Amino acid sequence: MKWNRNVAIVGVGRTRATSKRNDVNQYEMVNEAVTEALQHAGLSIKDIDFNLIGDMELFQGDYSSDLWQVDGFGGRLKPGYRMTTGGCTGAMLCCSATYLVASGQHDIVMAIGFQKHDEGNATTGLSSVEEPMWAGWFGAGVGGGFAVRFFEKYGKDIELTAAQLRVQAGDNAAANPYAHLRNRVTIEEVMNSPMLSFPSRLLHLCPQSSAASCIIFASEDRAKKITDKPVWVKDFVTVHREQCGPDARFGEMFGPHSCFAACAERLYHRNNIKNPIEELDIYEMYNASVWFTFGLMEDTLRIPEGKFRDMIASGETARDGKFPISPSGGVLTSNPIGASAMLRVAEAALQIRGECGDYQVSKPVKNAIASGFGGSGWYVMHLLSKDK
Repeated sequence: MKWNRNVAIVGVGRTRATSKRNDVNQYEMVNEAVTEALQHAGLSIKDIDFNLIGDMELFQGDYSSDLWQVDGFGGRLKPGYRMTTGGCTGAMLCCSATYLVASGQHDIVMAIGFQKHDEGNATTGLSSVEEPMWAGWFGAGVGGGFAVRFFEKYGKDIELTAAQLRVQAGDNAAANPYAHLRNRVTIEEVMNSPMLSFPSRLLHLCPQSSAASCIIFASEDRAKKITDKPVWVKDFVTVHREQCGPDARFGEMFGPHSCFAACAERLYHRNNIKNPIEELDIYEMYNASVWFTFGLMEDTLRIPEGKFRDMIASGETARDGKFPISPSGGVLTSNPIGASAMLRVAEAALQIRGECGDYQVSKPVKNAIASGFGGSGWYVMHLLSKDK
């Protein structure tokens, strides 16, 4: 895939994720992320050519937030638009920002994803959005039928693997000052947490978080003047498949023909990646449950079936392991839905820049992938690199 211009990430801003931000409204919360991103890039709002903003309106109960928030993100009298594509909203904002810069239409584009869950409830939307006869299993949430699939396939011992993965996520989040659930947990605490929908327990699933994220994208010429540590957007792929299709029945979300596998195969083929675990350094994954992580590892990393169990048990997926998955703590510990997928791109970029502080991985990071997932089986994968 040939772009007119190379595109780099030059600035990142985030707010602390938490269940409630009663100290600010949406306007002020978004402003915090925008201000941090501008400071990170050493830019002012006058330098921004175009603004993108996105959230899940359904989960907050408001409408056209980009219009009444315009002064909060500095969009007055500037071109821009908003996007809502479910959980992958933040990832699609990054795709759109890249296209706007790569095309030559704009030199510096700012993308903003946010969600203020304390003003709404995601469960209300998720449990009522699907037709109950055909897709009731999806309305059960991210633990859904595919969790049963893994339990039936690998037996009761898979609960230990689930607990080991959640412990790793907790350890990562404890070192990340922006994460929501920053408490470390033990295997026993995970395995004894309340059962919500068999076999999914409370600590298997992500929280509802309030937070905002902002990323500034720039053309190559501008990026070189802005920072000496640009992170290059090498490629991205988007794939989606409706959950009500004939091959998307209860629990059959994953497999060699899933949208996740198709997305990864296209990305790897276009970039001549033969062995992702050897050729890539980290994976900031949109993993809203431990069970979801298992399926994504099988479908997107070209590993043998069941290999994910050995990788997790040996610590290979931990922050200091051979192939860290979500060293920030990931969606398992912070899930402001409109911002979640953008945070995966932001965190991958910061790992490449070596700016993650206490949760920086121990090995050098040159190439990283970041993913986003949303309704209608919509999956997005970004490939970021230290090299142009």
